[in-house]
Parts: sequence; structure tokens; C-alpha cells
Amino acid sequence: MPENKSNDNYEVTQKGIAENLIQVGRDYIRNIRINVSAGNWLMVSILVIPLIIISFLGIKSVESLASAITSTLSSHNQNLSQEKAERIAQKWLDSVSLDSKGTTATIKQVAGVRIDESSNTAEAQLSLGAQQGGQSLPRLLPGTAYFTRYSDGTWAMTKFTIHTGDILFEPSWTMNVKE
Repeated sequence: MPENKSNDNYEVTQKGIAENLIQVGRDYIRNIRINVSAGNWLMVSILVIPLIIISFLGIKSVESLASAITSTLSSHNQNLSQEKAERIAQKWLDSVSLDSKGTTATIKQVAGVRIDESSNTAEAQLSLGAQQGGQSLPRLLPGTAYFTRYSDGTWAMTKFTIHTGDILFEPSWTMNVKE
């Protein structure tokens, strides 16, 4: 039974505070009306300016809060699509030579993207077509592009590996290529 009394007191206290705030607001408005009817414009402006400032700050606070919530929701909902993974990986591939012979590669297919939400990372399985000296090499090379999601929701490729089938030689590069 004593626990209910504390809850009842809390509700009564909250109700009392709310009623007091409403009464203060009514008194404030009544004071403005009295000064308007008396023609005391200096006092009216002194009483109204804080209301305008509070209203303006309140609107700006609501706008900034809404903006922050919207950007947070949109940034955390940005998934790494196959198209985005391919675009970022190809951006890096276009800027490098894979070996000293000038071998270049283009992405032929993105087999899939696996996202790990808990660590904000992703892996994209790729098939690469390689060219050397203007000639296409006969087979597709499997590769993996590794991505990290930043706090602003954007993705960056942080590592790229080509799977040669030889455990002793599996070329890998680290980088930071953003979308």
C-alpha cells in the first residue's frame, strides 16, 4: 500500500505543477492585455519580445531536431547495393595496375554483397576480367572487395583481394576509396 501512495503523490505533484504553469501563462497574457488596453506600448514590447524569441528558438530547435533525425535515419538505412559496390570497386580498379606488367581489370559480375550490420562492414564477391597489353586474359579472376560503413552512412572500400587459387600468392591491397 505505501507504494501506491508515492505514485499518487507523484501524480498530484505533476498535476499541481501543470496547473501552476497554466496559471502563470494566463497571468502573463492578462498582463499583456492590460498594458495594450492602457496604451503602455513599451511594457507590451518588453513582454512580447521574450515570447517571440522563445517561439523562434523553439521552431529552430524543432527544425534542427527533425533534420538530425532524418539524416540519422537515412544514413543508417543506406545499404551497400551490388551496383554501388561495383561502382566503388571499379573506381579503384581504373586507377591501378595489378602488377608490374601493366595488367588491368574490369568487373564482369558482382555475385553478391554480404553486409555485417554489427561491425558496419561488407564483402562483395566479384568476377574480374583482366587485360594485359590490350589483350584480354583467357579466364575470369574471382575477387573480394571489402567495405566499411562510416558514421555518416557512406561506404568506403578498404581492401581488395584477387583469389588466384594459390595459397602462397593471393594479391591483396588496402586503400580507402569512398563513393
